[in-house]
Amino acid sequence: TDTLTVNQTDYAQNMSVDYLRGLCYLGLKNLDKAEEYFNIYVDQETAENGAEYVDENAFLYLGIIKNYRNDYEAAINQFDRALRYESGNADVHYHRAKAFYKMGENESAQKDLDLARALMDDNKQLRGFYYEAIEQIYNSDIEKLEANINVTP
Repeated sequence: TDTLTVNQTDYAQNMSVDYLRGLCYLGLKNLDKAEEYFNIYVDQETAENGAEYVDENAFLYLGIIKNYRNDYEAAINQFDRALRYESGNADVHYHRAKAFYKMGENESAQKDLDLARALMDDNKQLRGFYYEAIEQIYNSDIEKLEANINVTP
């Protein structure tokens, strides 16, 4: 990924720099570049080690990108991929609930929100000890989405 390590992935803090680039671009709301680098990471990790070794948060972030683009079915597919490898992440359930809600599937959205809330209560969400994670959720996000679901006919 640079002139010294041509044709090989560099790792910083035990994570692929392609994954980290994806995070940076997502933080900048450059969705095209974020998606590009997350896909590079997923494809390379899958080819070298198998899909089960891909960090499930890459699928979470790819789903968030799809949500931003109003491509809710594709978002749900990415969230399902994340849940295949880690079912105990409140963020995945919350963002999948948002996609379900946008598609008018309020019952599915509510089920995911209930799971997200329970996982948040167990501190099973993206959160750094010294920083705020990109696209980090809070209980207020869950409450706001739930209020929208409950007023939608």
